[in-house]
Amino acid sequence: MGDEGQQAGDGTHWWFMSFIQPDGLGFVTARRSGTCTPYEGATRSEMFERLRAQVSEADPSLAGATVMFFDIQPDRL
Repeated sequence: MGDEGQQAGDGTHWWFMSFIQPDGLGFVTARRSGTCTPYEGATRSEMFERLRAQVSEADPSLAGATVMFFDIQPDRL
């Protein structure tokens, strides 16, 4: 499992997830981030589940990893 980020194109919101998973010698960590546009009425929980599924699909080694942190916010300053 690497520690590289993942950009998901332009979107209205920026998200970030960090993961930890045992690897036999200890633990490995990874992080993924990108942008997305939540559908109208979406909840944080729904977006977490959708993004978690997308990450697992893109990187099957993270499918069983524990999410240590998740954040999603409007992508504007």
